[in-house]
Amino acid sequence: MVRRLVNTLLVFSLLLHPRHFIFAEDAYPITGEYHHGGLPKSLLMRVKVWGAIPTTGVHYVPKGSDLLTVISYAGAPTENAEDDVYIRRLSGSKYTLLEFNMEDISEKPYIPFLEILPEDVIVVQRKTYWISDNVLKTVAFFGSILAMIGGSLLIYDRLK
Repeated sequence: MVRRLVNTLLVFSLLLHPRHFIFAEDAYPITGEYHHGGLPKSLLMRVKVWGAIPTTGVHYVPKGSDLLTVISYAGAPTENAEDDVYIRRLSGSKYTLLEFNMEDISEKPYIPFLEILPEDVIVVQRKTYWISDNVLKTVAFFGSILAMIGGSLLIYDRLK
């Protein structure tokens, strides 16, 4: 009961007073939030990771982390991930969208402009398919029914 109350108060305090940085020793685990690099006195920044990643959500990562490190903290891209990665970044008073290709990034050593900033939103694009799995199952189901009806009519016609 007390822990639930503390969690609720902590969530409301984060909503009312958003912090860009926290110290690792102050990190309190909240559902959907992940803390990385928790060395004492290390400064953590909040970023959001979404898309084809096993642990999507809010991640607190060490200040100065690069894109590949943050994606690795989130569990690396899944098998249905595209090579495209987008970063939504606040620049002044408006947001900019940065687009990167994972193959290009992984082949080059550290690139300074890929440093992640506080409150960045990282999206690993999911593969999109022309026909979804549900459509294929539905077509197969109705195809089976039509085949049974057609077979039954053929047998009925032959027995007649």
